[in-house]
Amino acid sequence: MLCDAGPLVALMLHTDHHHKAAVAFALTYPNEQFITTWSCLTEAMHLLGRHGGWRAQKALFEMIDRELLDLYDHRPTDVERMEELMAKFADAPMDLADASLITAAESLKETTIFSFDRHFHIYLLNDQTPVNVVP
Repeated sequence: MLCDAGPLVALMLHTDHHHKAAVAFALTYPNEQFITTWSCLTEAMHLLGRHGGWRAQKALFEMIDRELLDLYDHRPTDVERMEELMAKFADAPMDLADASLITAAESLKETTIFSFDRHFHIYLLNDQTPVNVVP
């Protein structure tokens, strides 16, 4: 299952207003490895650094070390698709992290994204499949 930056931050920070919901959802998928993109990881690390410091960032690194979180490696052609998506959904607006998740979803044929961002409900994959946003 793909994972946006918001849930990664919420899982690491007890003070995040989505913390309880993120933990509760993650516990319903104990054997599921989350997949994120480098753009989402960068965003999460930035937010964790601002609001939780090194300890929170270290906790996210530990999630990767324990293989609970995997990083999707984009192909060179994915960059063109991200640009196309950001242009198409410029009014939403769609940022690079969101575009990277949609592109990863298309490549992996994964329609479910763990996110608290409501705008994922308007995004469609390249085959017009809607994104299943959880929780």
